[in-house]
Amino acid sequence: MNKKIQKPCYFYNTGGCYNSDGSPKSEQDCKYLHVKVIEPLEKPQHLKPPCKYYHLRKICNNSCCVFGHSELSYDRWTQYFPTHEYPGKDYTRAEQYVWEKDYDRSVSPQSPEYSDKQLERTILLMLLRQNLDS
Repeated sequence: MNKKIQKPCYFYNTGGCYNSDGSPKSEQDCKYLHVKVIEPLEKPQHLKPPCKYYHLRKICNNSCCVFGHSELSYDRWTQYFPTHEYPGKDYTRAEQYVWEKDYDRSVSPQSPEYSDKQLERTILLMLLRQNLDS
């Protein structure tokens, strides 16, 4: 195994770290550290719902964004953005890709799960809970 990432394993701390075949993953096979932590861990980027601003406009100015900014597979893209054409593999690295074909700003991004108001309320509730727990 290559060099370990010096962060605790999210899966190890939330129920178990497993291989794709369902067998438990050993600490040597995992690229993260298998150490238990008391404070809650943030979900890895690839497990978060995707950020519509990052994926559809290639820019997310929210430094506290709780949504994923990792590249999506074709299946995940079509699940979250069914009305938008999939830009292709490595789209987050492609400099030549014109995001959304000169994105029409009069059309809001489509998301099957959340409206802007729902997202705003969710973020506010999370911040309130965090303050109450402190």
